[in-house]
This record gives sequence, structure tokens and C-alpha cells, in this order.
Amino acid sequence: MNIVEMLLWLPVVLMVFIPCAAFVSLICDAIRGSKK
Repeated sequence: MNIVEMLLWLPVVLMVFIPCAAFVSLICDAIRGSKK
């Protein structure tokens, strides 16, 4: 895999990763809130 391909994939990875990370953090906050 060369650098150009990695740069082309970067926006796709970010578009997938950011919503997933936000979703996981929301679930963690919900779990922490329910334990209080």
C-alpha cells in the first residue's frame, strides 16, 4: 500500500471511525450514569 492510497482512504476511515467513537462514548456515558 503506497502513500497515495493511504491518503485516499483516510477520509473514508475518519467518516466511519468518528461516528463509531462517538457512539461508544455515548454508551459508556449511559452505563456510567446508570451505575450512579
